[in-house]
Amino acid sequence: MTLSWEAATKQMMYTFNDKNPQTGAVQPGVSRTVTIDPTKIDPNNTGKIRWGFTGATGSRYENNLVVFESVPGLVEANTTATMTDLTQKQPVDSSHSVVSHDKLQVDYHLAYNGGRQSWSSIEGHLKLPANISYETAKITYANQPAETLDASQISQQKLTAALHQSLNQTNDAATVSLTGEADEVAKSTTVPATTSTFVSNAYVGTADTPSFQLNPNVDLNLSVTSDNPLALKPETDTVVTGKVHLNTSATAPPQVTIHPVLNGTRLTAITPATDGTFSLPLAASDLQAGTNTLTLVATADTGDTSNTVTVPITVAGDLKFSDVASTSHFQTATLTGQDQVVKRGDDWRLAVSDTRGTGRQWVLDVQATPFVADNGTALAGGPMYVDAYGSVAIDEVPTPIVWHTTDDRDHDGVYDVMGNWSADQGLLLAVDGGAVSGNYTSTITWTLGDVPS
Repeated sequence: MTLSWEAATKQMMYTFNDKNPQTGAVQPGVSRTVTIDPTKIDPNNTGKIRWGFTGATGSRYENNLVVFESVPGLVEANTTATMTDLTQKQPVDSSHSVVSHDKLQVDYHLAYNGGRQSWSSIEGHLKLPANISYETAKITYANQPAETLDASQISQQKLTAALHQSLNQTNDAATVSLTGEADEVAKSTTVPATTSTFVSNAYVGTADTPSFQLNPNVDLNLSVTSDNPLALKPETDTVVTGKVHLNTSATAPPQVTIHPVLNGTRLTAITPATDGTFSLPLAASDLQAGTNTLTLVATADTGDTSNTVTVPITVAGDLKFSDVASTSHFQTATLTGQDQVVKRGDDWRLAVSDTRGTGRQWVLDVQATPFVADNGTALAGGPMYVDAYGSVAIDEVPTPIVWHTTDDRDHDGVYDVMGNWSADQGLLLAVDGGAVSGNYTSTITWTLGDVPS
Protein backbone atom coordinates (compact mmCIF):
# COMPACT_ATOMS: atom_id res chain seq x y z
CA MET A 1 0.00 0.00 0.00
CA THR A 2 1.13 3.52 -0.83
CA LEU A 3 -0.14 6.62 1.00
CA SER A 4 0.06 10.01 -0.76
CA TRP A 5 -0.90 13.15 1.20
CA GLU A 6 -1.87 16.35 -0.63
CA ALA A 7 -1.67 19.15 1.94
CA ALA A 8 -3.26 21.82 -0.25
CA THR A 9 -6.48 19.86 -0.77
CA LYS A 10 -6.29 17.96 2.56
CA GLN A 11 -6.70 14.66 0.74
CA MET A 12 -5.03 11.30 1.25
CA MET A 13 -4.84 8.74 -1.57
CA TYR A 14 -4.56 5.07 -0.61
CA THR A 15 -3.31 2.67 -3.30
CA PHE A 16 -3.31 -1.08 -2.69
CA ASN A 17 -1.33 -3.71 -4.62
CA ASP A 18 0.61 -1.13 -6.65
CA LYS A 19 3.69 -3.40 -6.62
CA ASN A 20 4.16 -7.07 -7.29
CA PRO A 21 5.07 -8.53 -3.86
CA GLN A 22 7.40 -11.07 -5.45
CA THR A 23 9.23 -8.99 -8.07
CA GLY A 24 8.62 -5.40 -6.95
CA ALA A 25 7.37 -4.51 -10.44
CA VAL A 26 4.96 -1.58 -10.62
CA GLN A 27 1.29 -2.51 -10.98
CA PRO A 28 -1.83 -0.35 -11.48
CA GLY A 29 -3.29 -1.30 -8.09
CA VAL A 30 -6.55 0.00 -6.68
CA SER A 31 -6.80 3.57 -5.39
CA ARG A 32 -9.20 5.64 -3.34
CA THR A 33 -8.92 9.27 -2.30
CA VAL A 34 -10.51 10.59 0.91
CA THR A 35 -10.69 14.02 2.45
CA ILE A 36 -9.26 14.34 5.96
CA ASP A 37 -10.30 16.97 8.52
CA PRO A 38 -7.04 18.09 10.22
CA THR A 39 -8.98 19.49 13.21
CA LYS A 40 -10.00 15.98 14.16
CA ILE A 41 -6.53 14.46 14.10
CA ASP A 42 -4.64 17.58 15.21
CA PRO A 43 -7.07 19.67 17.29
CA ASN A 44 -4.25 21.70 18.87
CA ASN A 45 -2.71 22.69 15.49
CA THR A 46 0.69 21.24 16.32
CA GLY A 47 1.29 20.44 12.66
CA LYS A 48 2.20 16.88 13.63
CA ILE A 49 0.30 13.62 13.62
CA ARG A 50 1.11 10.03 14.49
CA TRP A 51 0.34 7.44 11.90
CA GLY A 52 1.03 3.75 11.41
CA PHE A 53 -0.56 0.32 11.76
CA THR A 54 -2.34 -1.08 14.83
CA GLY A 55 -3.92 -4.40 15.52
CA ALA A 56 -5.87 -6.15 18.27
CA THR A 57 -6.72 -9.84 18.63
CA GLY A 58 -7.78 -10.18 22.24
CA SER A 59 -6.82 -13.49 23.78
CA ARG A 60 -5.98 -14.93 20.38
CA TYR A 61 -3.05 -13.59 18.42
CA GLU A 62 -0.75 -14.32 15.53
CA ASN A 63 2.52 -12.89 14.25
CA ASN A 64 2.20 -9.94 11.84
CA LEU A 65 4.91 -8.18 9.86
CA VAL A 66 4.72 -4.73 8.33
CA VAL A 67 7.63 -3.51 6.19
CA PHE A 68 8.02 0.19 5.38
CA GLU A 69 9.75 0.93 2.08
CA SER A 70 10.03 4.58 2.98
CA VAL A 71 9.05 6.83 5.84
CA PRO A 72 8.17 10.46 4.94
CA GLY A 73 10.87 12.91 5.94
CA LEU A 74 13.44 10.29 6.89
CA VAL A 75 15.03 9.77 3.47
CA GLU A 76 13.61 11.30 0.29
CA ALA A 77 15.03 9.45 -2.71
CA ASN A 78 14.15 7.86 -6.01
CA THR A 79 15.54 5.05 -8.17
CA THR A 80 15.28 4.59 -11.94
CA ALA A 81 16.85 2.43 -14.63
CA THR A 82 17.89 3.16 -18.22
CA MET A 83 19.47 1.18 -21.04
CA THR A 84 21.68 2.42 -23.87
CA ASP A 85 22.71 0.75 -27.11
CA LEU A 86 26.36 1.84 -27.36
CA THR A 87 26.72 0.42 -30.86
CA GLN A 88 23.75 2.26 -32.33
CA LYS A 89 24.21 5.26 -29.98
CA GLN A 90 20.56 5.36 -28.95
CA PRO A 91 18.41 4.49 -25.94
CA VAL A 92 16.94 1.01 -25.58
CA ASP A 93 13.17 1.00 -25.22
CA SER A 94 10.04 -0.23 -26.94
CA SER A 95 10.72 2.10 -29.88
CA HIS A 96 14.41 1.22 -30.40
CA SER A 97 15.30 -2.40 -31.04
CA VAL A 98 18.63 -4.06 -30.31
CA VAL A 99 20.69 -6.17 -32.71
CA SER A 100 22.63 -9.27 -31.68
CA HIS A 101 26.23 -8.42 -30.69
CA ASP A 102 25.37 -4.77 -30.00
CA LYS A 103 27.24 -3.36 -27.02
CA LEU A 104 24.74 -2.43 -24.30
CA GLN A 105 24.87 -0.52 -21.03
CA VAL A 106 22.40 -0.87 -18.17
CA ASP A 107 22.34 1.96 -15.63
CA TYR A 108 20.57 2.05 -12.28
CA HIS A 109 20.31 5.62 -11.02
CA LEU A 110 19.94 6.41 -7.31
CA ALA A 111 19.18 10.01 -6.32
CA TYR A 112 19.12 11.43 -2.77
CA ASN A 113 16.66 14.32 -2.64
CA GLY A 114 16.85 15.16 1.07
CA GLY A 115 15.71 13.96 4.47
CA ARG A 116 16.59 13.92 8.13
CA GLN A 117 19.39 11.41 7.67
CA SER A 118 21.74 10.08 5.02
CA TRP A 119 20.75 7.17 2.83
CA SER A 120 23.24 4.55 3.95
CA SER A 121 23.87 0.80 3.93
CA ILE A 122 22.26 0.50 0.50
CA GLU A 123 22.19 -2.94 -1.06
CA GLY A 124 21.03 -3.41 -4.62
CA HIS A 125 19.36 -6.66 -5.57
CA LEU A 126 19.68 -6.46 -9.31
CA LYS A 127 17.57 -8.53 -11.62
CA LEU A 128 19.26 -7.92 -14.95
CA PRO A 129 17.70 -8.02 -18.43
CA ALA A 130 18.09 -11.41 -20.13
CA ASN A 131 19.88 -12.19 -23.40
CA ILE A 132 22.90 -10.07 -22.49
CA SER A 133 26.39 -11.37 -21.70
CA TYR A 134 27.62 -8.94 -19.06
CA GLU A 135 31.30 -8.00 -19.06
CA THR A 136 31.84 -5.13 -16.60
CA ALA A 137 30.06 -3.66 -13.59
CA LYS A 138 30.82 -0.63 -11.44
CA ILE A 139 29.34 1.98 -9.11
CA THR A 140 30.00 5.67 -9.63
CA TYR A 141 29.14 8.43 -7.16
CA ALA A 142 28.54 12.14 -7.45
CA ASN A 143 31.37 12.98 -5.06
CA GLN A 144 33.14 9.78 -4.06
CA PRO A 145 35.58 7.37 -5.75
CA ALA A 146 34.06 4.73 -8.04
CA GLU A 147 33.76 1.10 -6.97
CA THR A 148 34.26 -1.95 -9.16
CA LEU A 149 31.83 -4.86 -9.05
CA ASP A 150 32.69 -8.43 -10.04
CA ALA A 151 30.59 -9.20 -13.12
CA SER A 152 31.53 -12.88 -12.84
CA GLN A 153 29.28 -13.03 -9.77
CA ILE A 154 26.20 -12.60 -11.96
CA SER A 155 24.14 -15.78 -11.72
CA GLN A 156 20.78 -16.36 -13.37
CA GLN A 157 20.70 -12.68 -14.33
CA LYS A 158 21.03 -11.65 -10.68
CA LEU A 159 23.70 -9.63 -8.91
CA THR A 160 23.95 -8.13 -5.43
CA ALA A 161 25.56 -4.69 -5.43
CA ALA A 162 26.48 -3.19 -2.06
CA LEU A 163 27.08 0.55 -2.04
CA HIS A 164 29.84 1.32 0.43
CA GLN A 165 29.23 5.06 0.33
CA SER A 166 26.25 6.89 1.80
CA LEU A 167 24.16 9.29 -0.25
CA ASN A 168 23.59 12.71 1.28
CA GLN A 169 23.53 16.40 0.40
CA THR A 170 27.18 16.44 -0.72
CA ASN A 171 27.17 13.04 -2.40
CA ASP A 172 23.65 12.97 -3.73
CA ALA A 173 23.76 10.44 -6.57
CA ALA A 174 25.07 7.02 -7.45
CA THR A 175 24.85 4.92 -10.61
CA VAL A 176 25.29 1.18 -10.87
CA SER A 177 26.43 0.51 -14.45
CA LEU A 178 26.83 -2.78 -16.28
CA THR A 179 28.04 -3.26 -19.85
CA GLY A 180 27.73 -6.32 -22.02
CA GLU A 181 26.96 -7.70 -25.44
CA ALA A 182 23.56 -8.71 -26.77
CA ASP A 183 23.34 -12.48 -27.30
CA GLU A 184 22.94 -14.14 -30.69
CA VAL A 185 19.32 -15.00 -31.53
CA ALA A 186 17.81 -16.80 -34.51
CA LYS A 187 14.63 -14.73 -34.60
CA SER A 188 13.26 -11.52 -33.19
CA THR A 189 12.95 -11.95 -29.44
CA THR A 190 11.14 -9.85 -26.84
CA VAL A 191 13.28 -9.30 -23.76
CA PRO A 192 10.94 -8.60 -20.83
CA ALA A 193 11.29 -5.76 -18.36
CA THR A 194 12.93 -6.52 -15.02
CA THR A 195 12.61 -4.94 -11.60
CA SER A 196 15.57 -4.43 -9.27
CA THR A 197 15.34 -3.40 -5.61
CA PHE A 198 17.61 -1.14 -3.57
CA VAL A 199 17.09 -1.71 0.14
CA SER A 200 18.30 -0.04 3.33
CA ASN A 201 17.00 0.51 6.85
CA ALA A 202 15.50 3.87 5.86
CA TYR A 203 14.31 3.53 2.27
CA VAL A 204 13.47 0.82 -0.28
CA GLY A 205 13.40 1.75 -3.97
CA THR A 206 12.73 -0.15 -7.16
CA ALA A 207 13.96 0.44 -10.71
CA ASP A 208 12.49 -1.12 -13.88
CA THR A 209 14.46 -1.75 -17.05
CA PRO A 210 12.46 -1.44 -20.28
CA SER A 211 11.16 -4.30 -22.35
CA PHE A 212 12.83 -4.33 -25.76
CA GLN A 213 13.11 -6.24 -29.02
CA LEU A 214 16.30 -8.20 -29.75
CA ASN A 215 16.80 -8.92 -33.45
CA PRO A 216 19.24 -11.32 -35.17
CA ASN A 217 22.52 -9.84 -36.31
CA VAL A 218 22.69 -9.06 -40.02
CA ASP A 219 25.98 -8.56 -41.86
CA LEU A 220 25.50 -6.30 -44.88
CA ASN A 221 28.23 -5.61 -47.42
CA LEU A 222 27.48 -3.24 -50.32
CA SER A 223 29.59 -3.08 -53.47
CA VAL A 224 29.29 -1.21 -56.77
CA THR A 225 29.68 -3.29 -59.93
CA SER A 226 29.59 -0.43 -62.46
CA ASP A 227 32.54 1.88 -63.10
CA ASN A 228 33.79 3.62 -59.98
CA PRO A 229 34.75 6.43 -60.36
CA LEU A 230 32.47 7.27 -63.29
CA ALA A 231 33.26 9.72 -66.11
CA LEU A 232 30.48 11.01 -68.38
CA LYS A 233 30.09 13.29 -71.35
CA PRO A 234 27.78 16.29 -71.00
CA GLU A 235 24.02 15.59 -71.12
CA THR A 236 24.47 11.84 -70.68
CA ASP A 237 22.23 9.56 -68.64
CA THR A 238 23.83 6.72 -66.68
CA VAL A 239 23.03 3.75 -64.44
CA VAL A 240 24.94 2.78 -61.30
CA THR A 241 24.72 -0.93 -60.49
CA GLY A 242 25.79 -2.91 -57.45
CA LYS A 243 25.04 -5.75 -55.08
CA VAL A 244 24.30 -6.18 -51.40
CA HIS A 245 25.69 -9.32 -49.79
CA LEU A 246 23.67 -10.43 -46.75
CA ASN A 247 24.74 -12.85 -44.04
CA THR A 248 22.49 -13.51 -41.06
CA SER A 249 21.59 -16.14 -38.51
CA ALA A 250 17.93 -15.20 -38.80
CA THR A 251 15.58 -17.90 -40.03
CA ALA A 252 13.73 -15.26 -42.06
CA PRO A 253 16.00 -12.77 -43.90
CA PRO A 254 15.27 -9.12 -43.09
CA GLN A 255 14.05 -6.50 -45.53
CA VAL A 256 16.96 -4.56 -47.05
CA THR A 257 16.77 -1.01 -48.42
CA ILE A 258 19.45 1.00 -50.23
CA HIS A 259 19.64 4.74 -49.57
CA PRO A 260 21.34 6.83 -52.30
CA VAL A 261 22.45 10.42 -51.70
CA LEU A 262 23.58 12.56 -54.65
CA ASN A 263 25.43 15.79 -53.93
CA GLY A 264 23.88 15.92 -50.46
CA THR A 265 20.32 15.29 -51.67
CA ARG A 266 18.55 12.06 -50.73
CA LEU A 267 17.18 10.15 -53.71
CA THR A 268 14.33 7.63 -53.70
CA ALA A 269 15.29 4.50 -51.75
CA ILE A 270 15.89 1.26 -53.67
CA THR A 271 14.86 -2.30 -52.82
CA PRO A 272 17.41 -4.78 -54.21
CA ALA A 273 16.40 -7.93 -56.06
CA THR A 274 16.24 -11.28 -54.26
CA ASP A 275 19.86 -11.95 -55.25
CA GLY A 276 20.94 -8.60 -53.78
CA THR A 277 21.60 -6.83 -57.08
CA PHE A 278 20.34 -3.31 -57.69
CA SER A 279 20.49 -0.55 -60.30
CA LEU A 280 20.17 3.19 -59.85
CA PRO A 281 19.33 5.21 -62.99
CA LEU A 282 20.61 8.79 -63.01
CA ALA A 283 19.33 11.27 -65.57
CA ALA A 284 21.65 13.89 -67.05
CA SER A 285 19.45 16.54 -65.44
CA ASP A 286 20.26 15.05 -62.02
CA LEU A 287 23.99 15.64 -62.52
CA GLN A 288 25.90 18.87 -62.43
CA ALA A 289 28.84 19.68 -64.65
CA GLY A 290 32.13 18.82 -63.03
CA THR A 291 32.33 16.53 -59.99
CA ASN A 292 29.30 14.82 -58.45
CA THR A 293 29.36 12.65 -55.33
CA LEU A 294 27.03 9.67 -54.96
CA THR A 295 26.95 7.71 -51.69
CA LEU A 296 25.17 4.41 -51.18
CA VAL A 297 24.40 2.62 -47.91
CA ALA A 298 22.14 -0.37 -47.22
CA THR A 299 20.04 -0.83 -44.09
CA ALA A 300 18.00 -3.76 -42.80
CA ASP A 301 14.71 -3.44 -40.96
CA THR A 302 16.51 -5.02 -38.00
CA GLY A 303 18.54 -1.84 -37.61
CA ASP A 304 21.78 -3.08 -39.22
CA THR A 305 23.74 -0.84 -41.58
CA SER A 306 26.19 -1.72 -44.34
CA ASN A 307 29.42 -0.04 -45.30
CA THR A 308 29.06 3.24 -47.18
CA VAL A 309 30.26 3.28 -50.80
CA THR A 310 31.14 6.58 -52.49
CA VAL A 311 30.98 6.91 -56.28
CA PRO A 312 32.58 10.07 -57.75
CA ILE A 313 30.84 10.98 -61.02
CA THR A 314 32.61 13.46 -63.26
CA VAL A 315 30.61 15.17 -65.99
CA ALA A 316 32.82 16.83 -68.59
CA GLY A 317 32.17 20.58 -68.49
CA ASP A 318 32.16 23.11 -71.28
CA LEU A 319 32.87 26.77 -71.92
CA LYS A 320 30.01 28.75 -73.37
CA PHE A 321 28.02 31.95 -73.25
CA SER A 322 25.24 31.49 -70.73
CA ASP A 323 23.49 34.76 -71.62
CA VAL A 324 23.90 37.10 -74.61
CA ALA A 325 21.50 39.85 -75.63
CA SER A 326 20.41 39.50 -79.27
CA THR A 327 20.22 43.28 -79.69
CA SER A 328 21.49 46.14 -77.54
CA HIS A 329 21.63 49.89 -77.87
CA PHE A 330 23.71 52.83 -76.75
CA GLN A 331 21.94 55.72 -75.11
CA THR A 332 20.56 58.53 -77.29
CA ALA A 333 23.10 61.34 -77.48
CA THR A 334 22.76 65.02 -78.50
CA LEU A 335 25.47 66.16 -80.86
CA THR A 336 27.33 69.24 -79.63
CA GLY A 337 30.13 69.51 -82.12
CA GLN A 338 32.47 68.15 -79.43
CA ASP A 339 33.91 64.69 -78.94
CA GLN A 340 31.88 62.65 -76.47
CA VAL A 341 31.49 59.15 -75.01
CA VAL A 342 28.04 57.55 -75.15
CA LYS A 343 27.10 55.03 -72.47
CA ARG A 344 25.33 51.74 -72.92
CA GLY A 345 21.56 51.33 -72.69
CA ASP A 346 19.88 49.01 -70.18
CA ASP A 347 19.40 46.03 -72.51
CA TRP A 348 23.00 44.75 -72.59
CA ARG A 349 23.47 41.17 -71.30
CA LEU A 350 26.59 39.05 -71.48
CA ALA A 351 27.61 36.18 -69.18
CA VAL A 352 30.01 33.25 -69.52
CA SER A 353 29.56 29.76 -68.05
CA ASP A 354 32.66 27.62 -67.47
CA THR A 355 31.85 24.18 -66.03
CA ARG A 356 35.25 22.66 -66.77
CA GLY A 357 36.32 23.06 -63.17
CA THR A 358 38.08 25.48 -60.87
CA GLY A 359 41.34 26.90 -62.22
CA ARG A 360 40.40 26.80 -65.92
CA GLN A 361 41.01 30.02 -67.85
CA TRP A 362 39.31 31.77 -70.75
CA VAL A 363 39.56 35.01 -72.73
CA LEU A 364 36.81 37.14 -74.25
CA ASP A 365 37.41 38.89 -77.59
CA VAL A 366 35.21 41.54 -79.15
CA GLN A 367 35.06 42.98 -82.69
CA ALA A 368 32.64 45.35 -84.38
CA THR A 369 31.74 46.43 -87.88
CA PRO A 370 31.61 50.20 -88.55
CA PHE A 371 28.47 51.97 -87.37
CA VAL A 372 26.40 52.94 -90.40
CA ALA A 373 23.20 55.01 -90.62
CA ASP A 374 20.10 54.02 -92.60
CA ASN A 375 21.22 56.22 -95.47
CA GLY A 376 24.64 54.60 -95.61
CA THR A 377 26.50 57.34 -93.75
CA ALA A 378 29.33 56.03 -91.56
CA LEU A 379 29.52 57.28 -87.99
CA ALA A 380 32.43 59.53 -87.16
CA GLY A 381 33.63 57.41 -84.25
CA GLY A 382 33.17 53.87 -83.05
CA PRO A 383 33.07 51.53 -80.06
CA MET A 384 35.87 51.40 -77.57
CA TYR A 385 36.67 49.30 -74.52
CA VAL A 386 37.47 51.17 -71.30
CA ASP A 387 38.92 49.73 -68.10
CA ALA A 388 41.05 50.95 -65.20
CA TYR A 389 44.15 50.88 -67.37
CA GLY A 390 42.84 53.00 -70.24
CA SER A 391 40.86 52.57 -73.45
CA VAL A 392 41.27 50.77 -76.78
CA ALA A 393 39.32 51.24 -79.99
CA ILE A 394 37.28 48.26 -81.17
CA ASP A 395 37.16 47.52 -84.88
CA GLU A 396 36.77 44.49 -87.13
CA VAL A 397 39.90 42.86 -85.70
CA PRO A 398 39.15 40.67 -82.58
CA THR A 399 40.47 42.39 -79.48
CA PRO A 400 40.88 40.54 -76.17
CA ILE A 401 39.19 42.50 -73.37
CA VAL A 402 38.53 40.05 -70.49
CA TRP A 403 40.75 37.30 -69.05
CA HIS A 404 39.25 35.15 -66.30
CA THR A 405 40.21 32.17 -64.12
CA THR A 406 37.18 30.07 -63.13
CA ASP A 407 36.26 29.27 -59.54
CA ASP A 408 33.35 26.81 -59.27
CA ARG A 409 32.61 28.13 -55.79
CA ASP A 410 31.74 31.50 -57.33
CA HIS A 411 28.24 31.26 -58.83
CA ASP A 412 28.95 27.72 -60.12
CA GLY A 413 31.46 28.99 -62.68
CA VAL A 414 29.17 31.68 -64.16
CA TYR A 415 30.83 35.06 -64.75
CA ASP A 416 28.59 38.07 -65.46
CA VAL A 417 30.65 40.19 -67.82
CA MET A 418 28.25 43.11 -67.94
CA GLY A 419 27.68 42.90 -64.19
CA ASN A 420 31.37 43.57 -63.63
CA TRP A 421 31.36 46.76 -65.73
CA SER A 422 30.52 50.13 -64.24
CA ALA A 423 28.56 52.69 -66.25
CA ASP A 424 31.82 54.39 -67.28
CA GLN A 425 33.70 51.20 -68.14
CA GLY A 426 33.33 48.29 -70.52
CA LEU A 427 32.16 48.71 -74.08
CA LEU A 428 31.25 52.35 -74.80
CA LEU A 429 30.69 54.40 -77.96
CA ALA A 430 33.14 57.20 -78.87
CA VAL A 431 31.50 59.89 -81.07
CA ASP A 432 33.65 62.51 -82.81
CA GLY A 433 32.67 66.20 -82.84
CA GLY A 434 32.04 66.05 -86.60
CA ALA A 435 29.42 63.29 -86.42
CA VAL A 436 26.02 63.90 -88.03
CA SER A 437 22.64 62.94 -86.62
CA GLY A 438 21.13 59.55 -87.48
CA ASN A 439 20.29 56.05 -86.30
CA TYR A 440 23.47 53.99 -86.59
CA THR A 441 23.83 50.21 -86.33
CA SER A 442 26.76 47.83 -86.11
CA THR A 443 27.33 44.13 -85.63
CA ILE A 444 29.29 43.33 -82.49
CA THR A 445 30.80 39.85 -82.27
CA TRP A 446 31.86 38.23 -78.97
CA THR A 447 34.33 35.37 -79.18
CA LEU A 448 35.13 33.06 -76.26
CA GLY A 449 38.48 31.32 -76.24
CA ASP A 450 40.11 28.64 -74.09
CA VAL A 451 43.40 29.65 -72.54
CA PRO A 452 45.90 26.96 -71.48
CA SER A 453 46.11 26.72 -67.69
